[in-house]
Amino acid sequence: MTWDEYQALGEDVRGEYIDGCLHVTPRPTYEHQQVARRLTNLLEAAGLLAVQEWAWKPGPHEYHPDVMVLPGRPDPASPNRFLGVPDLVVEVLSPSNVTDDTIRKRRDYARAGCPRYWIFGPEQRTLWAFALRGGSYEQVAEITGAGVVPGTPEIDVDVDALLA
Repeated sequence: MTWDEYQALGEDVRGEYIDGCLHVTPRPTYEHQQVARRLTNLLEAAGLLAVQEWAWKPGPHEYHPDVMVLPGRPDPASPNRFLGVPDLVVEVLSPSNVTDDTIRKRRDYARAGCPRYWIFGPEQRTLWAFALRGGSYEQVAEITGAGVVPGTPEIDVDVDALLA
């Protein structure tokens, strides 16, 4: 499918545009959405501009990360998607998206130059934090209880509170 065909589907389509294909995803669970909201709140409390479930178009793809931290207010000329490079992208794992979030998106987000990537696994009760180094992500933290994620600023994360 072309980008124009994808855009013609409208905003109600629950999917991402990856490698010229529509990747349809199921609706997130209650737990998934609660975790994403709590992570967004945590990032906003640290003074960051965080947004949930908004489209990001790095190059030929369009993804819908669970949470993004933006470097500044988005361009009002592009109200449906973010066209720049976010400071941080967070994905919350679901059984249906483990491979995409841990392999494909990790690779593509690094190629797009996103400096930080977090993956939160509710079933694993773990947050993995990655920093972009030399064109690929290097793990900088693995939090299974409470801990600090390095970055600017450093963020205190409590896994149990995210899952409460």
